[in-house]
Amino acid sequence: SRLHSKGCGANMRVAPVGLLGFGGDPEARRQRAAIAQFQAALTHGHATGLAASDLTAAAIADLLAGGDPAGLPRRLVQQAVSTARDLLGEPDVDARLLHGDLNYAHVLPRGDEWAAIAPSPLNGDPHHEVAPLLWHRYDDLLLPGSPAIREGLRQRFFAVVDAAGLDEDRARAWVVVRAVEQAVGAGGDDLTRLLTIAKAVQE
Repeated sequence: SRLHSKGCGANMRVAPVGLLGFGGDPEARRQRAAIAQFQAALTHGHATGLAASDLTAAAIADLLAGGDPAGLPRRLVQQAVSTARDLLGEPDVDARLLHGDLNYAHVLPRGDEWAAIAPSPLNGDPHHEVAPLLWHRYDDLLLPGSPAIREGLRQRFFAVVDAAGLDEDRARAWVVVRAVEQAVGAGGDDLTRLLTIAKAVQE
């Protein structure tokens, strides 16, 4: 564990903890918080990273219980929750060791090959890795000469899916789930970007 790392990667992989179905009583909340913070501490030991993972798991649990976060379309939230339950409930997922925060800053050239750095490792569905490649370097899509934002997002999405040999529908489902997860508690431009991503991959 990196004791001084606040751990956005740890926060990004905590969604399943919020989906575990703990009750709303104090003991259940303590159990959820303990699991959320433990998974964060595996790779990121800073207190801020632990707290962020705890809060994200709590926010997702609140959505499952019928919470209505400001700024998020209710229909999209319901879609994400239902999709997440389906994805996480499948018994025969081809689970692999994932990077956890795969993005352009974390892939570097090394001779004739490429090396991934700064992982937030987890074991899971490879389709889980697509979403960060859409929200990282989002501002590149605003540069002169770039395609329209939604078209640029779709081009990026299909390039990743094709290059990695992923299932298009499954990758799309994970992007929606992860975009809504990240949108919980977001505001302003961040919220707009995440909602744009969730909508763009479905059009």
